[in-house]
Amino acid sequence: MGTTPCSLRKVALQSPNAKNEYNHNFEGRFCDCDQVYDVDAEEGTMFQCLVCEDWFHEKCIGEGRVPDQDDFDGFVCKNCVGKNEWFGRYVAKKDIFMSTLDTYPEVKVDVGTSPTESQSTATTQPSSAPDSSANGVKRSLSTEPDSEQASKRVKVEDVPEPPEPCNWAALPPTPSPPFAMFLKENFRDHLCRCITCEMTRLRTLPMISREEETYEPEEDNSDTGNALVNQSNVDSLLDAGTKALSSLPRTQALDGIVAYQTLSTKLKTFFQGFVQSGKVVSEADVRGFFAEMQGAQQPVGNGIPPDSRREESAK
Repeated sequence: MGTTPCSLRKVALQSPNAKNEYNHNFEGRFCDCDQVYDVDAEEGTMFQCLVCEDWFHEKCIGEGRVPDQDDFDGFVCKNCVGKNEWFGRYVAKKDIFMSTLDTYPEVKVDVGTSPTESQSTATTQPSSAPDSSANGVKRSLSTEPDSEQASKRVKVEDVPEPPEPCNWAALPPTPSPPFAMFLKENFRDHLCRCITCEMTRLRTLPMISREEETYEPEEDNSDTGNALVNQSNVDSLLDAGTKALSSLPRTQALDGIVAYQTLSTKLKTFFQGFVQSGKVVSEADVRGFFAEMQGAQQPVGNGIPPDSRREESAK
């Protein structure tokens, strides 16, 4: 068993993708300890890294260094933080990006603002050129060429807007000891979204930049059985069968119940013989069973000929 290929599958299998990468999880091994996962012997909690998707034991992450599970929503292992040092800088925002570090770097610059006030004041200072009006001499507007007046007018709409400041650049460098990070649920709201970070750093870790969409199967819009089964009103097949029976006349509903019980009893007896003998049920055996059922079919009901049955009217 297991060596004979499936004869029912007619479509050839696709060739493996050469770009696929497999880590030790493919062999049933997890964490830095590279142990085989044993559901019976496993103790404690394991956490999955958002980046490499490997699973890590709490004891391997660090005894007493993992925050309360209600305090964080995501985990990034120390290996992935080491490979992406730019992301490790966010550990300075320790209220959002917790870690296994003993001490956190201090943020000396307010990363929420940008020091652009000095630039704006420099552009609004008056010119140091001498003013002829201070000497009591008024220049005639007609003597100044129109082209010179136009060149001296300041058009606000022509002044380019300053680029969005990079809040990431204001963070202190990534600490040198290897460390893992524990992320709050809203950590993505605290990532720098300047054009440089979006095009370079965040692009390398899309699972950090954007939350991955959860797969949801499409609804079955088939018209088959819509008259009896409505997803918005029926919770199970049992409810659907009950609803179908209730819509039938009383005598037909009773006939259906008796026929179902008769078929169920005969099927159990039929398969029980194969179980006792150890014989495999073949297609011919099943066809023969139903052919015998059709040949020996008897009218079902309450023993009353169909022509003489009548619906009981409510009194």
